[in-house]
Amino acid sequence: MKLSPLHPLPRTTIVDREAFVHDVCAGKRVLHVGCANWPFTQKLLEEGKLAHHRLAETCTALAGVDMSKPGIALLERAGIEHVFAEDLTNPLTLKRVYEAIGWEPEVILASEVLEHVDAPGAFLRNCADHMPATCRLVLTVPSALSLKGVLHNLLGHEKVHTDHVAYYSYVNMLQLASRCGLRIATVRCYKSPSEKRVEKFLVDPAIAPLLRWRPFLSDGLVFVFEKRADLDDPDGGSVESSDEAGRQ
Repeated sequence: MKLSPLHPLPRTTIVDREAFVHDVCAGKRVLHVGCANWPFTQKLLEEGKLAHHRLAETCTALAGVDMSKPGIALLERAGIEHVFAEDLTNPLTLKRVYEAIGWEPEVILASEVLEHVDAPGAFLRNCADHMPATCRLVLTVPSALSLKGVLHNLLGHEKVHTDHVAYYSYVNMLQLASRCGLRIATVRCYKSPSEKRVEKFLVDPAIAPLLRWRPFLSDGLVFVFEKRADLDDPDGGSVESSDEAGRQ
C-alpha cells in the first residue's frame, strides 16, 4: 500500500463564494460562526458590509458566535441580538448556544474561519456531535493548491493573512471531516477578488483558462458537510470510498 497514493479529484466548478453561501442559507435557521469579522468589525459596521447583517436579510432565524469578545461587544452595542463570545473547540459551546437561542440550526456557517483555528479537529467534531440530523455545515477555506499562491512563491514570498495557521485541499479535508463524523455533500471552488491592477488585468485573464480546466487551482474551497450515517463502517468515510461525495 502506497503511503501517498494518487486521489482523483471530483468534477466541480468555480462559484461566487458569497452568493453560494447566501443561497445555501436563504430561508434557513443559521448559526454563523465568526460573525464579528474581528478585527474589522467596526469598519464593516460603519460601511454596512458586515456579512452577519446581510445574512439576516434572508435567514428565517440567525445567531452568531465568535471568539472575539471585543467583536461581540461591538455587535451588541450595534443592536445585534443572539451573538455570543464562544469558542467552538469547546465541546460545551453549541449546547449552551442552542439553549440560549431556543432553536437548533439548519445550517452552521463558518466562512473563512477554519484556517484561523489551531484545533480544527475539535472544531469539526463538536459541530458534528451537535448538528441535528438534517443540518448542514458550510465551510469556506483557502486552498493549499492555489495557483496564485504558487506564483507568489516563485516571486520569493508568501501572501497570507497573519492569523492563518493552515491551508486545506480537497483530499485532506475529506480525511479530516471523515475522522470527525462528517462527509462532504458538495464541494465548489472560489476565486478571491484581485487587489492589484496587475493581477486584475494581467494575471487573472492569463490563468482563467487553466482554472476553468482545473478549478482546484483556484484561491479557495467551499464545502457543504453532512453527518456521516456510516460511523459503524470503518471504511465508510475513507478517501477512496467517499470520493463520490464531491461529484455533485
